[in-house]
Amino acid sequence: MPRVLVIDDDPSTADLLREALAPWRIDVAVASGVQPAIDLLLTGAFIGVVLDLMISRGNSFDLLDAMRHANITTRVIVTSSRPPAFANDLLNPTQVLTILRKPFELDVVVAALLGLAGTQPADAAKEPLRKSLFTSS
Repeated sequence: MPRVLVIDDDPSTADLLREALAPWRIDVAVASGVQPAIDLLLTGAFIGVVLDLMISRGNSFDLLDAMRHANITTRVIVTSSRPPAFANDLLNPTQVLTILRKPFELDVVVAALLGLAGTQPADAAKEPLRKSLFTSS
């Protein structure tokens, strides 16, 4: 079963992604800090990573560096409450798929992850998910 790694202090991010990816049989693993994320990345294959740039348990840039040094080529979707432009010059475009500002539309993240998995939504599921992270629907 394909897996996605979510690295975020807010458990609701992983919960929403777990629910949204379930129809495509994509599992969601969670790490709340840099070291647990590195440990998971070194022991398992992931189709993608969703990384909160401002996590409180470690430095996200250190995580990205550690991934590069360990030759982990998993693509990363970076999320941040700050405008994406502040990090553009600091992030490697071959590693980072996109930078999304919070709150972001869940369907954008799901579509990107499905693309990384090489999966297309079934016709019945093509209607966009209108849930936005950090807001209630």
